[in-house]
Amino acid sequence: MFNRDDNTTPTLGGKQGPEVNKAYVNVEAVEFLLKLRPPPWILVAITPDGPATAAAVRNIAEADIWLNVHKGQRNLYYQLNPAKIMNKKPGKDDIIAVEYQHADLDPRDNESPEEAKARYLEQINAGVVPKPTFLIDSGNGVQGLWKLTTPTSLGEEAGRAATIADAEARNKELMLRLGSKAGTQNIDRILRLPGTLNLPTKAKRERGRVQCHAKLLEFNDVSYLLDTFPPGTPEAFVPGTPDDGGHHARQQHFEECQAAIDVDSLPVSDRIKDLIRGINDPEYVYESRSEAVFAVVMAMLGAKCPDQQIQGIMFDKHLPIGAHVREQSRPVDYLVRQVRHALAKIGGPDAVIRDVKIKPQMENVLKSAAELRTKTFEPLRWTVPEYLPEGLTLLGGRPKIGKSWQALDIAVGVSSGGLCLGEKCEQGDVLALMLEDSDRRLQRRLTAMLGAQKEEWPARLTYATSWPRLNEGGLDWISKWISSSPRARLIIVDILERVRQLINAKDKRTTYSSDYEALIRLQELATEAMISILVLHHQRKLGADDLIDTLSGTLGLGGAVDSVLILGKELKTDNKFLWGRGRDLEEFSITVHQNEKMRWEVIGPRMDEQPSVERTNIIVTLSKSKKPMSIADITLACHSNHNNVKVLLGKLKAEGYIETVRRGLYKLVDPQNEIPF
Repeated sequence: MFNRDDNTTPTLGGKQGPEVNKAYVNVEAVEFLLKLRPPPWILVAITPDGPATAAAVRNIAEADIWLNVHKGQRNLYYQLNPAKIMNKKPGKDDIIAVEYQHADLDPRDNESPEEAKARYLEQINAGVVPKPTFLIDSGNGVQGLWKLTTPTSLGEEAGRAATIADAEARNKELMLRLGSKAGTQNIDRILRLPGTLNLPTKAKRERGRVQCHAKLLEFNDVSYLLDTFPPGTPEAFVPGTPDDGGHHARQQHFEECQAAIDVDSLPVSDRIKDLIRGINDPEYVYESRSEAVFAVVMAMLGAKCPDQQIQGIMFDKHLPIGAHVREQSRPVDYLVRQVRHALAKIGGPDAVIRDVKIKPQMENVLKSAAELRTKTFEPLRWTVPEYLPEGLTLLGGRPKIGKSWQALDIAVGVSSGGLCLGEKCEQGDVLALMLEDSDRRLQRRLTAMLGAQKEEWPARLTYATSWPRLNEGGLDWISKWISSSPRARLIIVDILERVRQLINAKDKRTTYSSDYEALIRLQELATEAMISILVLHHQRKLGADDLIDTLSGTLGLGGAVDSVLILGKELKTDNKFLWGRGRDLEEFSITVHQNEKMRWEVIGPRMDEQPSVERTNIIVTLSKSKKPMSIADITLACHSNHNNVKVLLGKLKAEGYIETVRRGLYKLVDPQNEIPF
């Protein structure tokens, strides 16, 4: 219930408020502004189907002149809450205080403006909400403003976001109680200025809308304590109302009014036009921004819109639909993939995908640091808390160290929503590309891990034992699986060598480039979809100070991934260790082992364990030698005992670090010579 007791305070100006010298032309509009607050005011003019402009006016005369210039040609608005002085529409970061709670009330679907106004006024007059300080007929609906006795100040402190969320939740509650859809509760809202014309867009005119006057219905000399208004539930929202051809929804992206492409002229449905403007139809709810982007791409291709027009829509910073595309690390490549996917879906399984005529433009990739400061991002998601974040992760280790068991353990934990490495996993769909295994081997391993009762095996775990190389369609297949899976969380690639592009001797690309290219496209897919992709790879190199450098290949591998995990064997026990580090992963090193069900368990933090001096000397000696060495030669070079060297050489060979070229001669394993499982 709204609290009506002792919450009103008389405001300055009396019932009628200040009067304006009748010599001014726009008396009704200026009188309203004076009742709202003393100058300066920020005013906004939006041309139907055209550009927009804004100005800070510092007195009555400036306001009257500005209104004369724009009235009758543009829809005129005012900034509701006080903001920093600027000649553009302020954003949330520019609002300095919440002075008014508000309800911007528009017609429901299939409800006329007249019916909506009558319904809202009946609710307000019945006392469903407190008496508004201002009650305005916007032409299309009703707007109510409730002045706060003490404006809510918005500082730069950490609590600013929570204060804004609270104010917007109270606005939302007002709207819901009056029977309106929420979506226009943001504190940086601009509202139609009383005393001006509501000019419909071309699309609205074609549906029978005509111009009408916005006017002040009531001014009541009251203000309210904040607690008068129930807080509701603070939540993020996407602006969404079709009033003014979508300008309500576009206020957060005000510069959209200067979009290079005329949205209303596109040969697509009004629903898709609204979606481009950031207006969501409640009957067509998209769970993610990527789904909304794909819907627009599908609609535009179906309407025979050229690729360049799709690119123009998605890269126009004034159109909300493209925000998701523009935020990608490689936005043009991302859009090309969306178009190809849509073409395939339109054409069916036998479609021949034509060339996509989208070319990178410099302005498509440049981004503003000032805009970055105010961006909000989804929180980082963890596939396995503490150990496996979203993004591309490389899991390295010696052959037969247990990498495939580790990957399968993670797959089971995620697909079942169970435990992995002692941590509860968020359940989701898993694609496991077990390219070194057969169905028989996988059944044997899963039986060991889960038991023979098949009804207990996770239905969200999908696997394949063959897959095309990334450059031969494999990447497209992975992208298709992500798009078709409602809750995609994890993809496992076991092993990298089976999907990376084959490089022949005549290829002029460097090894670094081929390594980097093998993984960077997977990294982009993982980032776009906010999932984890875990790629298994062999560990070959020895003697590196950094474990990342022990991975077979070049620095290109480490440079392309977000995180690296290394599974290794402890030197003095039968236990294994798992080490990790990444862009979003703090370095860790834990001791792990497999239990009787072959599931991996954490024993605890790994104790620093250094290899013996003799062991290190042998590795260094072999790495410096240009030819295989005998036991006697190694013993002499290392100044060591013959029997000790013989024993250590046996261990190093068993662990896969060295090999014999013929009886009695030893060399380090070639880092590029992959050893099969």
